[in-house]
Amino acid sequence: MKTDQLQIGSSLGALVLFEALATLEESSTKSSTPLIDSAIFISLPASPTPKEWAKVRRVVGRRVVNAYCTSDLVLAGIGRLHEVIGGGRTTSLAGLAAVNESQLGIEDIDVTEVVDGKLPCFVQEP
Repeated sequence: MKTDQLQIGSSLGALVLFEALATLEESSTKSSTPLIDSAIFISLPASPTPKEWAKVRRVVGRRVVNAYCTSDLVLAGIGRLHEVIGGGRTTSLAGLAAVNESQLGIEDIDVTEVVDGKLPCFVQEP
């Protein structure tokens, strides 16, 4: 029995989802049928490499979406804090900008107009 799975993660949940899918790809038996139908990452607080995006892409059958908000002040603050504490410069977080990996089948969706940037998008009132 085939079940289509739509996985959606927001903020740290998006990071957990991303890592889980990457781990699933590493431990899978390389079957021709992906286990996940679509995965949507909202405000992903990470800077995945093309190789990491490709791992996720291999276990998702249809859509892999990076929903980002260029004015997400909370995520920008977290990214800056990570730079200061970690002592290094990180590349742009996926949740703040397009990842431009369309050749891997990653869709970028700018949700800046939908949220006001003061609060994470998952707590916005309609």
